[in-house]
Amino acid sequence: MLFANPTDPVEGLLIPLLQRIPLAASLLRLEKEDDSRTLRVLFANEAAPPMGPFIGRTLWEVVPGVYDTSLPDQCIEALQSGQQIQLGESK
Repeated sequence: MLFANPTDPVEGLLIPLLQRIPLAASLLRLEKEDDSRTLRVLFANEAAPPMGPFIGRTLWEVVPGVYDTSLPDQCIEALQSGQQIQLGESK
């Protein structure tokens, strides 16, 4: 299932790559800088759990409980810094 824009240079590059890997993977887009509630689910590969109903929806709509943890903010930190971060246990 796809909500991403395959003509976007980044999304167009990532989607074929994610389709080929045997591990569960999804693609999310941060639509508003510094607002983790705008993380939108764009794509999930076949190895991922069935995500059809969630494609095109925000992470907040799909898993609101994740916002009781630091995980969304850690994801934004990684996106903005371009650096790998250790997630460990989210608080």
